[in-house]
Amino acid sequence: MRKIAAMIKELFSKEDLVEVYTDPDVEALRISVTKWYMEVEYKGQIARFGGDLCIDGFAALASCMGWIKHVGPLRDGEIYEMMRATALKYHKKNKQNYVRFYDDDDNIIEFE
Repeated sequence: MRKIAAMIKELFSKEDLVEVYTDPDVEALRISVTKWYMEVEYKGQIARFGGDLCIDGFAALASCMGWIKHVGPLRDGEIYEMMRATALKYHKKNKQNYVRFYDDDDNIIEFE
């Protein structure tokens, strides 16, 4: 019984980190995905998107985004640029998986 309790304690004391990778093609793009959120570091800025890990990738809500680290004033299109780079590079690295961003009306945000 103690062995099982120790295993459960060890399991829940660790972060539920599923995947981390760095893409050298994009300057400073780093994606960390857990079951419930995705952290994106892009050009020195770090944002966290709430969502869910799915069978074929990650479903993120754009409205559930919060800045972990942001330097300077917010530029026009900065969040959109971060989401676009994340979606494209995640799919490039994981051919069968996608990051999908949804708006408040549950519509998929499309990127060019």
